Amino acid sequence: MIKSKKKMKLYRILIIPFMALCLFSCAGSGQEEPDVPTQPEEPKGVSISFGGNSGTWQDAPTTRANKETGLETISKTFKVWGYKTTGGNYTSGFDQSQNVMDGYTVNWTQQTANTTSSNTADWEYVGIANQTIKYWDYSATSYRFFAYSIPTAAGKSSVPSFQEPTSIEGSTAKYASFSIPFTYNKDATAVTTPYISDLWLSDNQNFENKKYGACVKLTFAPIITKVRFRFNYLKDTKISITDIVFKDINDEHSPTKGNIIASYPITGTGTKASYKWETTETGTEPIKFTIPYEEDADLNHQATERKKWYYVPPLGDSNKPQGAYIISATIDGKKSTATIPAEYMQWKAGYQYTYIFKITVAGPNIAFTNMQVEKWVETPIKNNGGTEDW
Repeated sequence: MIKSKKKMKLYRILIIPFMALCLFSCAGSGQEEPDVPTQPEEPKGVSISFGGNSGTWQDAPTTRANKETGLETISKTFKVWGYKTTGGNYTSGFDQSQNVMDGYTVNWTQQTANTTSSNTADWEYVGIANQTIKYWDYSATSYRFFAYSIPTAAGKSSVPSFQEPTSIEGSTAKYASFSIPFTYNKDATAVTTPYISDLWLSDNQNFENKKYGACVKLTFAPIITKVRFRFNYLKDTKISITDIVFKDINDEHSPTKGNIIASYPITGTGTKASYKWETTETGTEPIKFTIPYEEDADLNHQATERKKWYYVPPLGDSNKPQGAYIISATIDGKKSTATIPAEYMQWKAGYQYTYIFKITVAGPNIAFTNMQVEKWVETPIKNNGGTEDW
């Protein structure tokens, strides 16, 4: 019994210091651990969605308060390609591209916005064969998207082909390209020409209004070249001009069919596309312009058609530049000509060219006086769509 009491006493002696050690250890650990702040979580499962407009290019009909034209007024569908990069940054340039959308068809249906997570602006790509919903990867160093659209009025136009980089996963290739077929037609209009979008690029940090999770708004514009020519007359002078022909000075047969190759950067930080024209068929005669651009309010009218534009191949983007052109006409019964040097005839994709000729009674004479060059996506000439500032 005495031994038992001694053992119990010994246990008490051992337990008390052990409990004190535990209490000291717990108290000490609470004081030494740093207070780690909770990191905000990145959005999970945010789907990629699209919007489309056709910018503010000259002669585009305005349908929105911000003076944009909704793409849906021209076409109800477009095809989009998307890439993300997993390497690099805004300062050094993005690299290691991966394809995330391979020619997805995006269709417009009125008043369907916000009915699905992938449709925030009436444009939807889910529900079409082999097209699944795509989500933003917030670890990607950048995203970029680009597209083409064939206007509804164009009917059964040839569908562009797309050339992807030879390697996709971790690709170091710099460009992906559309090959857009085009055939010259003197009666073509703006609503029958192919459109391509600007390159949409964002890294979620350095591009204002282009953040991951927001609607990808693509701006489209026609890719081919517009040409018109205009006569300037002395004030209050009535003149009759007939037999008008504006063509290659050597009667060179013009390329009438070919492909416009638009190439987009899929690495780096550049957003500008490059263009090239490849001829597949040459006509039996040169391209000829015979109808001058005129407004209803003009004093002199030489044709019944108004506001005439010609939609031509971008021959200035080819390996064979154009030569000089000549305009000939009969002015009040007398033949007159003027030459336009070759450097003024190098038409570029996505631009519009206006050639201005001065008509004088003395002689009479026709003289090349000016050329105006504009991008389709800009409207720098403040002439209310007409010719009052010329």
